Amino acid sequence: MNKPELTVGICAYNEEKNIEALISQMLGQKIRNAELKEVLVVSSGSTDRTVDIVRKIAARDGRVRLLIEGERKGKSSAVNLILKEASGHLITLSGADLQIPDDVIEKLVRRLFDERVGMVGARPVPVNDKNTFSGFCSHLLWDLHHRISLKSPKCGELIAFRNKHCVIPEGIGADEAYLESFFRKEGLSLAYADDAIVRNRGPETIQDYVKQRRRIHSQHMHLARNTGYKVSTGHPFIVVKELLSTLKPDIRLLVFTAGAATLEGLSFMLGAYDFHIAKNTHKSWDMVQSTKEIR
Repeated sequence: MNKPELTVGICAYNEEKNIEALISQMLGQKIRNAELKEVLVVSSGSTDRTVDIVRKIAARDGRVRLLIEGERKGKSSAVNLILKEASGHLITLSGADLQIPDDVIEKLVRRLFDERVGMVGARPVPVNDKNTFSGFCSHLLWDLHHRISLKSPKCGELIAFRNKHCVIPEGIGADEAYLESFFRKEGLSLAYADDAIVRNRGPETIQDYVKQRRRIHSQHMHLARNTGYKVSTGHPFIVVKELLSTLKPDIRLLVFTAGAATLEGLSFMLGAYDFHIAKNTHKSWDMVQSTKEIR
């Protein structure tokens, strides 16, 4: 049986510090059950050396192709460009600020052997220092996502899915969540590859943490209003239940957890203000700078 062809899609905006390493990691993936056909890199309005770096890599490896958006229109616009240009049977999508071990794509592809599965997500693990409050918040957040995804997958950071020629509607900022809803409506299920661990960096300051979470809450509210879809981590009862299961009789842990819960509540309220009052769905958002250097 012929192996399915794979398109790797990377969305980048001013990623000169990370893009070369990520493309190298993608090209170096040990993939046995698919054929890596192309790596599509969308640079959206980059003003640094991102475009020059990708062009040099593309000159050395014909599988790499640079797609340029002259202005930054939001991640969903970049994702739609990848979806339009992708020729593979399977597609992976990621931002440029990840560390990808060489077996991760294979682990994602393997989940798609099940014809009932339309989309699969990797497991992000932050590189932040757990002993700082901001680092604790990031680790707690992604640990809760992990626990919930084991029961009801929530796909983000790095995803793989079948090429169904989907188009994300104009104005939708929560691209991965929209793709979840698309495959659900197609009658396909979601999967979670908990062994496909990728590294990211969470915000290093409280201000950046709130800024990022505020934007995500607003985007998910917009998605829910327009599609009726809510991600598994968007159900407060489920999140609180999993949060309580993490608690231990440790004063520092309890204080940090209470602080993280307070920040999440504040971020939710600010996201609700953005969506309901300011009418800001964060289709295109300011970069959270402290998440961009992971090496």
